[in-house]
Amino acid sequence: MDKKSILFVDDNINLGKTMELILRRKGYETTVVASGEEALEKIRERTWNTVFMDMKMPWMNGLETYREIAKLRPGIPVVIITAYADDEMIHDAVNEGAYGILYKPLDLDMLDTVITGLEKHCQGSILVIDDELMVCRVLKRMLERQGYSVDMVSQGNEGLELVRQRKYNMYFIDILMPGMNGYELLSNIRKIHPDAFAVMMTGYRDEVSNLMDKALMEKRTISLYKPFEISDVQKIINTVL
Repeated sequence: MDKKSILFVDDNINLGKTMELILRRKGYETTVVASGEEALEKIRERTWNTVFMDMKMPWMNGLETYREIAKLRPGIPVVIITAYADDEMIHDAVNEGAYGILYKPLDLDMLDTVITGLEKHCQGSILVIDDELMVCRVLKRMLERQGYSVDMVSQGNEGLELVRQRKYNMYFIDILMPGMNGYELLSNIRKIHPDAFAVMMTGYRDEVSNLMDKALMEKRTISLYKPFEISDVQKIINTVL
């Protein structure tokens, strides 16, 4: 099995050297750089499994660097490192698709947990079923940037056909669709894959409350109300996958 490759970006040279030693001892191929500019050079040269990046750096800060990384290599998970809990740049980075946050001083057990989660995270496959094409596109674009394999369809019967062909780790299902509604689709999916995890979506909280309540009574099912923030989806993804 190939070593997982990690790019560690922090202007604290001593921390960088320490993390390089620790990560290499754990079996990860690790390269450390001290600036956003150096990080972008490394990103252009090759593909990395994970980037750990400090938010507060001179010249080019972590948010600016993250945005450039997302343009160059949109599939790379980026974990923000910071000593500041209340920082608007951190919230912006997470809302724009950064995988998560680690706070300094770094907890090695938490670091292991994050890396393990990232390995599982990148194996995830997701199916989005919604008759609103814009919702499908937004979710697909955001989730693919995080490294997931995403299919999308606009009708329940199309979704069911895909489910018969392969198993997905997670389903985003609109509760109100023409033909087969979301609850009916979920019931049919569970006949094929009983342990399927479903996120039931709607922009009509009151109008479909009965359907949503029935769906939420099922195990491994949660709700997501439109209009939603990207951060709402990210929290669900990080928790489930």
